Amino acid sequence: MPLEIVLHLPIQEDYAIGNLSVQIGDQIIEGKILRKKQARQQYDDAIAQGKTAVLAEENEMKQDSIQLLIGNLLPKQSATLNFQFYNVLEIEGGAYCFKMPVYYFPKYECEKYAYDYHFQIEIFSDIPINYVSYPTHGEVIKMTNDSELFLIKIVKEGKSVLCLEKNLIIYYRTQQIEHVSLYCQESNAYPNQIALMISMIPQMIEQIANEEDLVLLENDIPQPQDIQFEPLGDEIYIFLVDRSITMEGEKIQLSKQALIIFLKSLPLNSSFEIISFGELCESISNYEGLLNDSTNLNYAVDKVNKFKANILGKNLINPLQKAIEGLITTKNKKIFLLTDGKDNRRQQII
Repeated sequence: MPLEIVLHLPIQEDYAIGNLSVQIGDQIIEGKILRKKQARQQYDDAIAQGKTAVLAEENEMKQDSIQLLIGNLLPKQSATLNFQFYNVLEIEGGAYCFKMPVYYFPKYECEKYAYDYHFQIEIFSDIPINYVSYPTHGEVIKMTNDSELFLIKIVKEGKSVLCLEKNLIIYYRTQQIEHVSLYCQESNAYPNQIALMISMIPQMIEQIANEEDLVLLENDIPQPQDIQFEPLGDEIYIFLVDRSITMEGEKIQLSKQALIIFLKSLPLNSSFEIISFGELCESISNYEGLLNDSTNLNYAVDKVNKFKANILGKNLINPLQKAIEGLITTKNKKIFLLTDGKDNRRQQII
């Protein structure tokens, strides 16, 4: 008697789903995006005709998972599921970070359903890689290094998924990780259109030299101070943050995320100031500046997390004047402005 298999696939909020296919014997069922009712109708029609069909849809009860149905699977038949997720890698400790959550590997209550697992990741880079940290008991099985492409393949496998207790985490750095990169992509499905992405990892100080030798470490947690930098003079970093109503929604959230990344990238023993503004402006330290230590950093991050786009008006001149003239210091000032730019007094601002 044919079976209907129900799988619940976890998915993180900031991941996008790419290709989805299911292979049953020699047959490959390729997924395509349809409206929900249309997809359900096609699935039901195929099942009624005795055909094997697949339906993937968002789980209405759990927003962090996808429900996958495989209909009319015969007893003793096996199915292989292939799907792709897309995401931009996070930056942690001055390194790119890829995390495979342990809950991607289902664990069943009964031990007789335990299964082998095989985790494999391939890192492709057009810039030389000089640091890789991989999971405990993992293995680097392949490295390719030529003038155009750098490939590192890492494998971790085991006889029982029940032994997996922690997320599988990969860190890596390239020799030019602090450089700004611009990526473009074309697709035949969207003629005359180009998708662009700019990648920037904020570094407030200049790196001395790039290590050319590749360092491979097991279960290492990278730290920003692992990178050697050229010490500069006494600096104060001033962040001007637009909190006017035009920044409401995604704009203020992106500004807060960017600001926190900047704060955590500041060199030790430097100083910083945050001035938020609308028509009026306010400082988190009464325009005196804060020394970059753990106490002040935690204080600033807490303040930033509470920022809302709720200040009336918008006047870019006020915070600029406060930063340039109102903050009295002998330190070198570096000013960063986070705004949507919606101020008509552009000539005055310049």
